[in-house]
Amino acid sequence: MAFKDVFTENLQRGNSGDEVCLEGWLKSKRRCGSVVFLDIADSKGHIQAVIEKQQIDDGLFCRLKKLKPESALKIHGVLKQGRDGAM
Repeated sequence: MAFKDVFTENLQRGNSGDEVCLEGWLKSKRRCGSVVFLDIADSKGHIQAVIEKQQIDDGLFCRLKKLKPESALKIHGVLKQGRDGAM
């Protein structure tokens, strides 16, 4: 996979489906069953990462639960447009 390094301000609706790499820090985290929501900020803005347990290995999912606010993160994934139209 060829990931594109981007800042949150460069993400637009036309990027949906692109594979990207984001670096930033954890603003907040919440869990709903087998899904973890991470609010990630960088120097240009913020974005929400949605991580489904069945998409990653169990060890990584357990480590996600232990993340603390302001933890440094590097996330690789595919951009999807939210229900509200935001990236």
